[in-house]
Amino acid sequence: MKIEYGATDSAAESCVLLYDLFGSSYQGEPTVNLFTQPTGNAGFSIKPIDTSRAFYKLDYYQDLNSQGTFSNNASGYFYLPTDSIYKYNFSSSQTDSTSNKHGFNIKINRGETYTTSVDVFVSTGHPRTGTATVLSLTPNLTGTFATLSGSYNFSQKGTWQTLKEKIFMPVAATNSIVTPTYFEVTVKPKTASHPYYSSGSASGFSIGNVEGRTLYLYRGASYVFVQSNSSNINDELYLTTTPNAGGGSSAYEAGFSYYGNEGFDGYAVFNVPYNAPAIVYYNSKKTSSSYVGGKINILGAYNSGNVGNTGNGGNGGNGGNGGNTGSKSISESYQVCFDPTRGELTGSNLNGGYILYKNMQVEQNKPMFKGVLHATKFTSSSRSPYSALLDLTGKGGNSNLVNAMYSSDSYLIFDNRNNLNDGGVADINLKYNKSKTFLIGDSSTQTYDFWFTQVRSSYSKAFLFARSNAIEGDYFVENQGYPQLIYIQDKKIHFNFTSPNGESFAGCTDPLIETNSLYNVTISINTNLSIGSKADIYVNGIKVTVYIISFLNAPSNLSFSNVQSSVANIGNINSVGFQNTNANFYCISSYDGNGESKASSIISAAADPFKKSIRLFWSTVPSAIGYYIYRSSSAVFGNSSLLADINSKNILEYTDENFQLRPGFPKLFPKYNYNYNENVTSLNDDPNAKVSFGNYPISTLSLNHFEGYIYRIAIYSQKLTDYQVIKNYNSFLYRYISQTPSVIGAFSKQKSVILEMKD
Repeated sequence: MKIEYGATDSAAESCVLLYDLFGSSYQGEPTVNLFTQPTGNAGFSIKPIDTSRAFYKLDYYQDLNSQGTFSNNASGYFYLPTDSIYKYNFSSSQTDSTSNKHGFNIKINRGETYTTSVDVFVSTGHPRTGTATVLSLTPNLTGTFATLSGSYNFSQKGTWQTLKEKIFMPVAATNSIVTPTYFEVTVKPKTASHPYYSSGSASGFSIGNVEGRTLYLYRGASYVFVQSNSSNINDELYLTTTPNAGGGSSAYEAGFSYYGNEGFDGYAVFNVPYNAPAIVYYNSKKTSSSYVGGKINILGAYNSGNVGNTGNGGNGGNGGNGGNTGSKSISESYQVCFDPTRGELTGSNLNGGYILYKNMQVEQNKPMFKGVLHATKFTSSSRSPYSALLDLTGKGGNSNLVNAMYSSDSYLIFDNRNNLNDGGVADINLKYNKSKTFLIGDSSTQTYDFWFTQVRSSYSKAFLFARSNAIEGDYFVENQGYPQLIYIQDKKIHFNFTSPNGESFAGCTDPLIETNSLYNVTISINTNLSIGSKADIYVNGIKVTVYIISFLNAPSNLSFSNVQSSVANIGNINSVGFQNTNANFYCISSYDGNGESKASSIISAAADPFKKSIRLFWSTVPSAIGYYIYRSSSAVFGNSSLLADINSKNILEYTDENFQLRPGFPKLFPKYNYNYNENVTSLNDDPNAKVSFGNYPISTLSLNHFEGYIYRIAIYSQKLTDYQVIKNYNSFLYRYISQTPSVIGAFSKQKSVILEMKD
């Protein structure tokens, strides 16, 4: 039996690392399911006393308790043996007069976001139509909050429907010395219960479960209006002086602040001033809205003797607001329950049929998904992030996903990690400094193969691959050790590999990579070959021109012109710009990630005392990152001659208005961290090296991560031939050409990536 990595992977035997990021390598986003999966009715901590109101756990293979298997109850759907399905049989005698809720108390921490998700199926023989609640999340919190609910459309019985709900309760810093009072806000179509039912907007705010609730607030106290429910989108709450206000008009702003985004992580804090009016209103900032909210009566000071005294001294404590009661994580809970008959009191509406709940999951969102719904792939317990991206060669090169980034659909993506200000990375034990390292096994012949779509190019470099033995804490140390780097810069594919004697074998292509397009890039190396033949790069199976870097040139054609100063004179002295006709001497160098070129030829530029500024021009250096400009009053440059650092190779002019010089001097010879050598005879294959993909996390914290999808990564210990590259490209094109994550992950396409072949 021979295993081939890919339908017809032409070099499978030499593959030392293989990730199929949308298939068998990726088991799902790491998470913990807080909803226990009991084996039967007795395992629910919340359940009716009446034991006849029972839930049954079904099995994929067996008919347990005469309740049928998965397919017996809902045929025509694909199931996994690991799915968790519970069944409840409706009965006309089991209305909601006695709750049929089955579930658990789930502890939550304010400031964290939780997502609940479950698939629900109701048999066609059930009599109800329309939409009704079948899932409930009942708060056990300090404050006024509504029960969250998930509803099933009974007009589409016989189908699986996905229900999702979000829990987010902010940690609010306030001016009050006591715990603030929380009010949960939702938006619903007005009914006759709303105080302004016949006026203004058709929809209105509800506080807790009460439409347009009249509130009684106290001067000196603090109140938090939570708008994390998705119904609040576009309806940011604010305070008004009249009931009919809306759209931001007639605002009362004293003591009122808004944070976050309504419908996601948004909330308002109202620290009631002691001089607040007796009546204000809460309304919506939505354009053209009116009469959305209700009335707020403001009463005498809250515990006035204590609050008043401490309030005066509290001004001195304002700098510590972040440490008051609002900043502490308050552990509270929600009852998360299957609730199949909620609100139904008519027995005939429950006379027959059954309901199935599949893969119930409650999970705490990662920080980058604060305030949003984010359901991951089901797990009955948890998925660890450690060694979670599987190396399909079986050679143990599994990567960590502790610092990875995920799309809204929980697919692995390389992007900014929202709320964390860094980029996602999959790494072979870099960030957690485990003992595992990565060895390719050949220092002369290596091939790197990537399938990807770059969505954005926000940074000067977008790294696909980084490997080094120079590590400080959780980061690589740039320009130390023996790095091996592959990245995209200015649409070019770059590689930079270090030899055992510290020389750099580097090269790049023409600008080829466009955003939002699918690419297969293969970089194939054999250092035993002659100069010019050691490296080949293929894009979508086609060999492209490779430019090997032997040294970095200085910019050519340095020239100047006298221009009018753009800065006004300071005071009454002519201190801006050049004041005389003295000559100034300039030179320029280019730099990249490896070092600085020697300086260009020196030019002499005589100043014009009337125009006062000198504008410099030069030609681009394609392989540079930027340029250093130096100035001197003579042809001899001192140690503090640096005029400017131009951090983009595409900026080709600079205006000098007699700016102050800084430490730095032009180089007579190139100054590289690693000398370029187009004739290296081997690459460093360090057994202590660690690897990251989609990022080069360095100790300076510079952002350089790839932004988009990487679908497949393969590393080989041989140089693939033209024939092997094009054969692999055609083999995997079917797998990734759609570029749609859900399609790529389909079972039918899994078979094109890993195939067992009989000899």
